[in-house]
Amino acid sequence: MLADLIQDVIQKFELEATRKGIELRAEMPMEAPLVIGDIGLIERVLRNLIDNSLHFTPAGGSNWLTQASPPPSMRYRSRQ
Repeated sequence: MLADLIQDVIQKFELEATRKGIELRAEMPMEAPLVIGDIGLIERVLRNLIDNSLHFTPAGGSNWLTQASPPPSMRYRSRQ
């Protein structure tokens, strides 16, 4: 399930985000649509996206991953 994968990747970066003073969170409905694809590649995209955002977001900023409308679109926002 995509929501589970996203939460797993977010958890891998939570310590680094906390250490840098950056809020990192995902807002995904548990009924997220089915996604067919290579789970390893999807995870790599998520890791790269979050890693880059943590590198460029200053302390006090936030990074959110949300499901956009219409499903299955995804949106990643970085606030400073």
